[in-house]
Amino acid sequence: MLRKFYENLGYSSLDFGNVEAKNIIKGLVYSSFTDLGPDAIAWYPEELDKQVRTLVSVKSIAILSGEEGKMPKSVAVFPFPNFALSSVIFFFEVKDENARGKLRDSSLSLLFDEKFVRIFYRNIDIFERILTDISKELIDAIEKGFEPSYKFLEHNYYEIVNIVDKLILGKPFAHRYTLLGKESGAKYEFKVCLIGYPAVGKTTLILRYVDDAFRELYKPTVNVQITTKEVNIGKDIIRLNLWDVAGQESRHFSNVQLMRTFFQKADAFIVMYDITDKESFTAGVTLWYNKFLESTSVDKDNLKIGLLIGNKIDLEKEREIPTSWGAKLAQKLETGFTEVSAQSGENVNEAFEILARKIYEKVITA
Repeated sequence: MLRKFYENLGYSSLDFGNVEAKNIIKGLVYSSFTDLGPDAIAWYPEELDKQVRTLVSVKSIAILSGEEGKMPKSVAVFPFPNFALSSVIFFFEVKDENARGKLRDSSLSLLFDEKFVRIFYRNIDIFERILTDISKELIDAIEKGFEPSYKFLEHNYYEIVNIVDKLILGKPFAHRYTLLGKESGAKYEFKVCLIGYPAVGKTTLILRYVDDAFRELYKPTVNVQITTKEVNIGKDIIRLNLWDVAGQESRHFSNVQLMRTFFQKADAFIVMYDITDKESFTAGVTLWYNKFLESTSVDKDNLKIGLLIGNKIDLEKEREIPTSWGAKLAQKLETGFTEVSAQSGENVNEAFEILARKIYEKVITA
């Protein structure tokens, strides 16, 4: 299967055998949501650690659960730092008459040494196509009554190893695919940092906004999720790189070096609060706003473009923060202001459009 994929890119010969990439690729795992919960159904190599298999299956299916029934349209790069691994994960559904909705959530995870994440980051479209093709074979086999075993994954595993080897040594492969794949038409590229207390909905907001343009990439060294989306502003296309740092799960997060790495060269920021959580507004907004200023060494006269967002307006009956409070604080902080529902999508696109236009206007008038 992957031989044909490779030949379509203009390379007819695949040299199997002793390749450096064998030390990078660590496993291929097919997981599915069974009656007993998330489970690793098939994997290769056979000796792949059981703890790794279990964690991969649980985490990958958990991502699907967080999508509230909406199948991600792209792959995710997810870290497993306890095992010094990362994984490119592809999500798909398999027909199952006994499952809810007649479909069973499944995933295919390609495990690799986390030190080499840059290879996968730069060539994410290639691995998305590879895992898409393998998943089609999996679905076809399952629907014909065959439950894949390690033998099914073995030949795909070694062909992936070979392709990674070509990516390392044969740069024309990566370049050739770039010409065939999706190239960015963006004229400008901007970095936007999302900050605020945990559980205010930062990640949900991002996923709601990007929708079908879903791209989820992690840098394990700083544990940052970067999501991108291109938008049209006037006659130009701009790309927003949305940064969401995992360290914010601590309300008193104080890793100064990580914050500096996170905020470095940011063009704008979004500070969020939950309208049903008073502390996330009264303490969280100012706390994270000040952390941003301190970490970027920005003085009051050269503030970055900012937007204050109150989330969860779908929970109006539980509201603790009046809209007027948000508007007044935004005026004090010299940021834009809006309220949204990341859950329903209300005002989400409008919020990002406001921010994108402000950044764009600042650039073209500079």
